Amino acid sequence: MYQTAARILLPLLLIACAAALPTSAQTTKMKTFRSNNVGIEFQYPDGWTVKRCIESSTEDCLMVEKTSGATSSTGTILVGTLDMNLEGALGENFMFEKVNGAWTMKGKYVSGKAKRIMVGRLQGVAAMSDCGVKDLECYTATLLTNGKRTVSFETSGAVSNAIVRNRMLKTLKFL
Repeated sequence: MYQTAARILLPLLLIACAAALPTSAQTTKMKTFRSNNVGIEFQYPDGWTVKRCIESSTEDCLMVEKTSGATSSTGTILVGTLDMNLEGALGENFMFEKVNGAWTMKGKYVSGKAKRIMVGRLQGVAAMSDCGVKDLECYTATLLTNGKRTVSFETSGAVSNAIVRNRMLKTLKFL
C-alpha cells in the first residue's frame, strides 16, 4: 500500500513544490552560491550556509545547512557534482540500484522508484524512501543533468528541507 501511495504522491509532491513555493519561501532573501571550481550556481535562503563536506577533500561535495545550529543531517542538503551523464551518476550513487530495469532508491524499510523529471531544460530523476515508515525520517534524492555533468541533491528529515531543495533545483545552472 505504501509503495502504491508513494508512486502517486511523489510526482505530485515534486510538481507542487517546484511549481509554487509558500509565501514565506517566496519572500525570504536569497543568496547565490557560484563556484567555477565546482562548475555550478544555485540560490539558497538567507540563514543557510554552503560549505565543503567534512569528509571530502575535494569541492565536488557541498553541505547546505541552516546557520542556526543544525546539529544533525536532518537540517542538511548534500549537493554532489559528477562529471558523467545521469545513468552513470545513478550507477555510482550507493543509494540507487536497478530493479527490473528501473532505477530505485534503496531504503532501510521501503525503497522508492525513481521518477523521471524535468526542471527547466535539465533532465533528471527524483526518488524518496522510508518516509514515515518507522519514524518521521524521509530520505530524498534528486539528480539533474545537462547530459555531460550531473548534480545530486540529497536530504533526510523534515519536509521543510524540500522547499529549500526545490528552490535550489529551480535555480541550478551549470557553468
